[in-house]
Amino acid sequence: MDIGTLSATTMVDIVIALTAVEALILWVYHRRTGRGIPGRDLSMMLLSGMLLMLALRMSMAGCRWEITAGLLAGGGVCHGLDLWRRWQPRARAGNGIRPS
Repeated sequence: MDIGTLSATTMVDIVIALTAVEALILWVYHRRTGRGIPGRDLSMMLLSGMLLMLALRMSMAGCRWEITAGLLAGGGVCHGLDLWRRWQPRARAGNGIRPS
């Protein structure tokens, strides 16, 4: 298969599929070994990227603008939630307030 013969939408489809496979591999690796990126850290990051790729795919396919806008908005919300969660102060062992 010559990559030059693939349409742009097919290339986006391939990237979406590879991203889904990557997510599955990373999730399974973490579940089996306890190493790597935990699912809660991975999910919002990958979901925001997937929604952006889906918005691109829908736009390229000529779908209604409302669908593309909804996917872009969803990607933005996921990205914002991911950033918000990551910037929350983490409790450190031994540095918390102890009850009296």
